[in-house]
Amino acid sequence: MGETIRDALRWLGSPFTAGALAVLALNDHVLKQAWPGLVTGKLSDAAGLVVAPPLVALLLALTRVRWSPLLVTGVGFAVVKTLPLAADAASAALGWVAGPSYVRADPTDLLTLPALLLAHHARRTSTEATSLRRRVRLAIGALLLPLAVVATAATSPCYAPRGAFEVEAFTGEWSDAPGSDTTRAVVHSESLTGGGEVVTVDVQGRVGLLPPGDAARLIDGGSRLRRDCTTSRPRCAGR
Repeated sequence: MGETIRDALRWLGSPFTAGALAVLALNDHVLKQAWPGLVTGKLSDAAGLVVAPPLVALLLALTRVRWSPLLVTGVGFAVVKTLPLAADAASAALGWVAGPSYVRADPTDLLTLPALLLAHHARRTSTEATSLRRRVRLAIGALLLPLAVVATAATSPCYAPRGAFEVEAFTGEWSDAPGSDTTRAVVHSESLTGGGEVVTVDVQGRVGLLPPGDAARLIDGGSRLRRDCTTSRPRCAGR
């Protein structure tokens, strides 16, 4: 059975949904920058799976399509996370809403699908709430709507290296991916998200900020990371 617009807004105004929205915003704009890696990445997906269903319900109500918003969210998430072409399409679609965005296909993110159970609980409690609480949640949902749209559309900042003046290749054990040696390009740029930042690009083309734990090792030549080559010295070490 489909939701009405009021039902969707009350669902969005649920304490569970509002709490997940706060976690999503804090994680994506603070925690991911400070501690990029597995935990913050999965936390973003889990929180997003709680916030997204009421937004999907609102869209379905506006288009008068009587599908289950939980099912639509779950299936859509699974397709995007398992098919690279679907991830690219999602990145392009979100770009129209929140500017350059990057959605990465990663089947391990499917481990966060149980978060939909919390979304289902938020939906049920919103339906069973008293008349006064329903009115309060309706008002809160209307206020949170623009914030929820922006938060879910811009969960992964897209760092576009512009003005790069040096690129180096390092191989070793990175602090955000312990246990194995991998090679990444380190791009020093003059105009990244405000200027002067450094990003890394892994062998699969994923771009992200330089893990904080690796910054000092790049400077002092720590043993875990070996500089292979640079744009100023393009011949790789050992060749």
